[in-house]
Amino acid sequence: MGDSGENLYIIESLKEDLASDNNLKIKFQPVFDVEVQRVWVAEALLRWRHPQTAKYVPPKVFVELAEKFNFSVELDRWVFKHALDTSERWWREFPGAAPRISINVTAASIEDRAFQR
Repeated sequence: MGDSGENLYIIESLKEDLASDNNLKIKFQPVFDVEVQRVWVAEALLRWRHPQTAKYVPPKVFVELAEKFNFSVELDRWVFKHALDTSERWWREFPGAAPRISINVTAASIEDRAFQR
């Protein structure tokens, strides 16, 4: 993951983008049920384009850094909010046919009592 100076730069850029709602987006990976011939679940996958390089940072890099710098719960909250907003919109647009949403969270979020509520 590079040196600690580079890591701090990446995590500070990520924090800024999280606060401003910039350069982050969720892509949904569909899970198709062959028996009923429809998308049953959509897994929410966070993607982040670094503001200075305009390149996507691999999730393995920024999620590990968020965990290392105790920032993963905030990242998980962002994903939850935006994935649930999308799910709500899908349920309005496709009543009875919208897929369920699957969201991966970090261990820190699972252990965080405020996150559990």
